Amino acid sequence: MKKVYRLLEWLDMVQALDYLHDLTGITISSYTLLQLCEQKQCGVYANMTNIKGCDARTLEDCSGIGIHFVKNPISAFWGNPLTQNLFTKGNTTHGLSDDWWPEILNLDNARNPLFKSSEIEALASKMNEEDPAQSPEKPLHPSERKNMERIIATLAAMAELDLSKPYKAAQLLTKVAAEHGLELPESNETIKKYLENAVKSATEY
Repeated sequence: MKKVYRLLEWLDMVQALDYLHDLTGITISSYTLLQLCEQKQCGVYANMTNIKGCDARTLEDCSGIGIHFVKNPISAFWGNPLTQNLFTKGNTTHGLSDDWWPEILNLDNARNPLFKSSEIEALASKMNEEDPAQSPEKPLHPSERKNMERIIATLAAMAELDLSKPYKAAQLLTKVAAEHGLELPESNETIKKYLENAVKSATEY
């Protein structure tokens, strides 16, 4: 259905969840989708055509026109229908309202949330983004590694650390690190290798 959904401007809850699954391979509940909307990760809307209500700011009675953006997704669409309240933004018979409040007893045609297919696609893109914390560390570019090794050689020179004897220097670094609560590779051989590379990079032009 993915090819069909992307051609539709509006999707109902079932279609939105199905499309999201098609795009991500992840199944979420309707409540979770409303939570994401509450967190402004996606918009949710309702058809307010001919529904009576009032502007929450001016308290003027007016009727809704067309589809409105719903500002409180969870309290609007979840729980007991008799206690659900909607606050929307959209066109009314008195013009555009930023805070419109439809009458509770007149909500039968507006209880079904609607979603823009384009916003579901945008949400899917966010969900498919790779978590930086989970992604493998990228190897250093050769030029970055060379610069890092030259910095190590410069710091060693500032500390008067003799890198001509890398194993002895590695032992000294391990001792100083322990005294300062710093963590180095457990093997002195590993530290020795880094120091040798630092000397090599520092003498290359």
